[in-house]
Amino acid sequence: MNKFVHSACRHLLRPVVSVLLRAGLPWKEFSQISREIYVDVASREYGLEGRPTNVSRVAILTGLSRKQVREQRTRLERAEKATDPGQFNMNPATRVITGWHEDPDFSTKGKANDLRRNGNKSFTELLSRYGGDIPQVALEKELKRTGAIEETGNGKLRALKRVFVPQGLDAEYIRLFGAHLHDLAHTISYNATHETPRFQRAASAENIPRAVAADFHKKVQREGQKFLERLDAWLAKHKATNSEDVTRVGVGLYFFENDDADGQRALSA
Repeated sequence: MNKFVHSACRHLLRPVVSVLLRAGLPWKEFSQISREIYVDVASREYGLEGRPTNVSRVAILTGLSRKQVREQRTRLERAEKATDPGQFNMNPATRVITGWHEDPDFSTKGKANDLRRNGNKSFTELLSRYGGDIPQVALEKELKRTGAIEETGNGKLRALKRVFVPQGLDAEYIRLFGAHLHDLAHTISYNATHETPRFQRAASAENIPRAVAADFHKKVQREGQKFLERLDAWLAKHKATNSEDVTRVGVGLYFFENDDADGQRALSA
């Protein structure tokens, strides 16, 4: 079993490490984070009879000494106190685009209105309501740079997308990198331990000409965006309006292409 676990782990980590290296995270820091998460997961998920996992059991599960487990728990407690709990919530640009499509002051039946720059129910008011403390000029430039909005011929601002997609390896890209991989991995983990699995499917084929792969990518972009926008609109209509029991749901869609030899070996292991 270890052979397959090691192979799968290497396969999983290659694209992750590629991003982390570009983000400037050295191995030593990644190693420290890994130890913290090993202790955190073992502590939260492997207690007996509903009780928290004790130090000795965490040490057995993780391979760390009891002293190291205590040290990691202390680090985790400090990190939780120092970390902004909203750091993985929507960033200002995403809040603006979401509010534009969902707030009735700026939209009609889920469709974003073209907004004049100033005045009541204007673009400036939208930024004030959803942009937080980010300078409005900087936020407008970022939305234009990423193709999320445009200025019309009559001077109004128009939303071109329902979602904000950052360009380049900036802080928002890193946030999405962690959030999206977490959601997919959480579903895979859930399906391994529950009798009623959540939806998890993929469509792929080998020996596809690169020209055809490029056409397929365009098809996924075109049809996938429409599919996600329909789901986004459906979810917007079903948001809770009172204190009823709520949760977070969603679906992810992505295109992949690779001819990595190591990846093929991992898939066939």
